[in-house]
Amino acid sequence: MKRNCFIFAILYLLVSCKSVPDGLKELDVKAFEITVPKTWMYEDPGDVGDSFGGQITGPNVLLNFDCSAEGSASNLMQTANDFLSLGGWRQACHFCQKDVIYTDSANVTALKQSEMNMKHIKDPSLVKVEPYPVEKILRIHGPTTEQKRLFPNADFMADISNKDSVKSIPLILPMVIKLHNIKVDSTDKYVIKTIWPKKPGRGMTGVYIKSRNSAFNFQMNGIDLSPADQELALAAFKTITFKK
Repeated sequence: MKRNCFIFAILYLLVSCKSVPDGLKELDVKAFEITVPKTWMYEDPGDVGDSFGGQITGPNVLLNFDCSAEGSASNLMQTANDFLSLGGWRQACHFCQKDVIYTDSANVTALKQSEMNMKHIKDPSLVKVEPYPVEKILRIHGPTTEQKRLFPNADFMADISNKDSVKSIPLILPMVIKLHNIKVDSTDKYVIKTIWPKKPGRGMTGVYIKSRNSAFNFQMNGIDLSPADQELALAAFKTITFKK
């Protein structure tokens, strides 16, 4: 009986142990596990606020990570779709006129009177104060041949309208987005964004993971990794498994 229990115990250990390729090891990093080269080490600076952060280091390698149950880990950088859909490019007023003062609709009357008083003007027709134009995005698309001639730096064009007027606005992606490959994958549990520079050694190599069912998120990244270390880091990112 004891002999059978011993055999079952050995079989359990063999089945439960993960197979790690030669030259690699599995790091147990409290909140998650990751398979890395044997020369890479985990450095624990301690918990910071609602996050668990630290570093994985190796010869000429430094990967910082942040693991947050409250969603405070950095998303590292926007994708092109994020930049376009979140509307960070909509900082200019494309239908504003130079001789008009713009404000919120509820503040038009008060601001107009204030401007008249400040400039000692009694005729209200001489002071133009209007609510900000309401701009509606009709569509975002690649530039046509003619638009590319007019706006050679445009990556996209946005067709926007105000009342009966329509304008096509050139959109230029931030340089940091242009310099990186950004891939977004999705599983039943996570949305995973992987980032690596188009020119190895010149930019960020990182991964951002966000839960689909909670506020939990995670990021790990290194800067200006060598081509070889970049490939090792990208391979390591794929092995990350979180503990419950």
